[in-house]
Amino acid sequence: MAQSQMTFCVPMPKACLQAKEIGCCALQPGGWLLVECYNEQQLGRGTGGPPTAELMVSLHELEQAFSGFQMLHAENTVRSIVEGSGHNGEGAVCQFIARKL
Repeated sequence: MAQSQMTFCVPMPKACLQAKEIGCCALQPGGWLLVECYNEQQLGRGTGGPPTAELMVSLHELEQAFSGFQMLHAENTVRSIVEGSGHNGEGAVCQFIARKL
């Protein structure tokens, strides 16, 4: 039976390096990595997310950090955010799905 793990966190500086460690060490070959995080275009929207760009992860950073993975979806997009008080409205996010080879 396949096991799965989901983690939610607000990234700190150098989050991609930490995510890469987790993804490379914790995932078994064939394991899936799914990431959705606010990107820099979220600043000033007032619909949630970190207050500075330094706390956000870019699509480019994810693509670099997981370049050894099979990338299945990598996109910056704007989507509806409905996550409670202070997190409602349009949100600029980076979506990334990859599979460990």
